[in-house]
Amino acid sequence: MIYSETYWQEQIHRIMPDIEIREVDLFHEGLVNDVLIVNRKWVIRFTKTDYGKEMMALEARLMRFPESNDLHEPAKSCKARRWHVGL
Repeated sequence: MIYSETYWQEQIHRIMPDIEIREVDLFHEGLVNDVLIVNRKWVIRFTKTDYGKEMMALEARLMRFPESNDLHEPAKSCKARRWHVGL
């Protein structure tokens, strides 16, 4: 399902309420996640399925990031990570 721009802005603000959204690139072609790149700084993945939620939870257990401001995990069905260009 393809959602409106307003829907995605609401979802972004749900997990990052203080962010000023200037630009959003949406990639919804994935089988497991919808991916948003916000302000060319943040990559946010929203799972589409229960399998995606399980894989995201597994990923969170496997990967621990030292910078607390670098990773936002407000819900089990989405994850936001600072985008490091060139990595």
